[in-house]
Parts: sequence; C-alpha cells; structure tokens
Amino acid sequence: MQLELKPNCTESDKLELISILIEKYEKETYPIDPPHPIEAILFRLEQLNLKKWAHIITGVLFLQIILGGLMAGMRAGLIHPHFPFFLHGDRLLNTLLETQEANAEGMINYEASVFVKGLVQILHRGTAYLLSGLIIWFYIKARKSKISNRLRFANNLLLGMLVIQFLLGIMTVINSLGRIPLVYGALHQCGALVLLAILLFVNFQFWKQEKS
Repeated sequence: MQLELKPNCTESDKLELISILIEKYEKETYPIDPPHPIEAILFRLEQLNLKKWAHIITGVLFLQIILGGLMAGMRAGLIHPHFPFFLHGDRLLNTLLETQEANAEGMINYEASVFVKGLVQILHRGTAYLLSGLIIWFYIKARKSKISNRLRFANNLLLGMLVIQFLLGIMTVINSLGRIPLVYGALHQCGALVLLAILLFVNFQFWKQEKS
C-alpha cells in the first residue's frame, strides 16, 4: 500500500529531513574527489588510443575476411594443408617461385595458378597471426584500463571468439586433403562474422562512452 503525502505535512517534512541527512552522511563518509586535471587528460588519451586500435583491428579483420573469401573460392587451402606454417613450409614458399604465373592471366585463371593460390594462403595466414597478436595486445591493454562493464564483457568475448576462430582455421587447413572440409570451412567463415560483430560492438561502446 503506497502512502500519499501532502506537501507541508509532518510526514513530508520528516522524509525531506531524512533525505538531506542521508545525502550529507554519504558526502562526508564516502567523498568523491574531483579528478585531477592530469589524470583526466591521461584517461581521455588512453580511451582515444584504445578506440583507435579498435578501428585498426576492425580494418585488419575486414582484410582477413576478404582473403578468407579468396581462400575458399580458389580452394587455396589444398596447396599447403599443414600446420604450423613451417611444417613442409618450403613447398608453400616454392609456389612463389612460379613467377611466370604472376600476371593478370594467372589471377583470372587461378585454378591452374599455383603462384596465386600460394600467395593468397601466405597472406591469409600472415594476416591471421597479425590479427591474433593485435587482439591479444588490445585485450591486455583494455583490461588494465578503466572501461565500462559492457566493454569489459565485449573484450572477454573478443578474446574467446579469437581462440575459437583460430582453432577452426587450423582444423580447416589440416583437413584440406584433396578436398575442402565443408563443415569446418563454413564454421570458420561464420566465426569471422561473429568476430566482426563483436568488434563492431566494441567500437560502438567506445562511441557511446564518448557521447555520454
């Protein structure tokens, strides 16, 4: 049952007095000091730095998704179905010696071009290592920063999805023996989209935090 109080009545005055006393007690017991100007500037710079790197990582992921599409379309995984890279890596590197295929015709008729498929796989793998390093660095940096709970949750999701995506990439490559493993390949491509969605959420949280 809700009690309706009329203005200027005894109960209303008592509640107003209690609220004033509580507010005064909180200010005296748990004072919130205004941020130091230098600390505020450093915090702002740190947020801008994280936001910048979130944009960079998103750009690298876009490039990786394009390379992944080329990998799938060209079936470039069949050229070197081994992990890690240096396992029979000389075979993959030797594909780059087929320089006679390094032309427009080789790019268009990629089915017969060992050079193009080898180049795409090397770029895709190299970008995967670069992306992984950037995300791990961003995760560590963000954990040490003062970020919102949603951003911290998204940061954890980002690292978790990176691990899953990396494992799916390995499974796709090592099972590309004479044919592309459809299930692993499809899951790997879906994982890239989930990773992109998480990164976009991270960027959105930075934008939202900046507006507030």
